[in-house]
Amino acid sequence: MVHYKELEPLTHKENSPILVRNIATKEFLVKKKYDISLLTNLERLKEINHPNLPRIFEIVTKEQDLWLYEEYIHGKNVNELLLQNQLTDTQLILELGKAVTEALMILHEKKIIHRDIKPSNIMVTNDGLVKLVDFDAIRFYDGSKENDTTHLGTIGFASPEQYGFAETDKRSDLYSLGVVLNVCSVKAFPKEQLTTNPFLKELVIKATKMDPQNRYQTASEMRTVIVNQLNHLNDSTNSIQKTPSVKKYTTQFKDKKNSATPSFLSKFLSVVPGFRTGYYWKSIIAIVW
Repeated sequence: MVHYKELEPLTHKENSPILVRNIATKEFLVKKKYDISLLTNLERLKEINHPNLPRIFEIVTKEQDLWLYEEYIHGKNVNELLLQNQLTDTQLILELGKAVTEALMILHEKKIIHRDIKPSNIMVTNDGLVKLVDFDAIRFYDGSKENDTTHLGTIGFASPEQYGFAETDKRSDLYSLGVVLNVCSVKAFPKEQLTTNPFLKELVIKATKMDPQNRYQTASEMRTVIVNQLNHLNDSTNSIQKTPSVKKYTTQFKDKKNSATPSFLSKFLSVVPGFRTGYYWKSIIAIVW
């Protein structure tokens, strides 16, 4: 059995996740306590290795206690980024949504429903990688029940069926993600204030339909729409950059001294973590850290 050294609790809550270190490898992990009833679902989760989900290394059970050892994520959750006004750019929000749909695609493929998608359960690492975390509310979906035995989720983000109207399924997670995108855009739930952002509005409306039949039916479908919106956003951005007024402005201030600056800057940024990929949203995260 692998041995760990407990270092410190990560929150002030009861049964807080604990930062631990693998004594043999010196690797930092997070030790979390879960209800023993989640054992089968967590074992399914342990089989998954995906960049947008935390890697689970070990599950330990003792009588009625269950402890899970998972990857320690260096970064901030989306709720923290929102409070610090660090997630206001449309491209960042769309990239965030795209990453979460990719995590959901693999979960739903295994018939696992997350059921608690909200800003505090979405992490952005120091390298700009998005990870969907916390599995206290997960359940296995087989379509055999009229409603969930246990009603879990977070008020405001939980889908209507999570209140006992029907059984939750993959469309429930997509509803919650739609709410998250709206909150990222205007810091309010859709029913309070719907975003007017042209790249997000229709996306949010469809994802948060009351009837699951009227929502996106799969994470893959929602991801396709997000990717299309990203492409439209990039096209519109490139179009603006090519207008004569911008060209004239850049030409006016061009001289020998300034012409050397971009070359140096591009070489410098090409080796800076967060700027190497050329993704604007990763650059923003890199500046924050």
